[in-house]
Amino acid sequence: MTKNTVDTLREGLDMTDEEAIAQCALASFQDSASLLYEADDGPVPEMMFEHIRASIPQDIKGGKSLFDGV
Repeated sequence: MTKNTVDTLREGLDMTDEEAIAQCALASFQDSASLLYEADDGPVPEMMFEHIRASIPQDIKGGKSLFDGV
């Protein structure tokens, strides 16, 4: 953020604390950026986890599946 941008935001938001101005700008960006993603279908069904677990080779040594405990 440039000094000019901070000054413009300070006037527009009627704020003086630069850290608060940056936090407001980031929060606004987060809100607008999150709208770029479509909502998903919710939690992954257990049947899909079962399919994934079944497709993982069982002879892998020295590691854990990311799906353990899911």
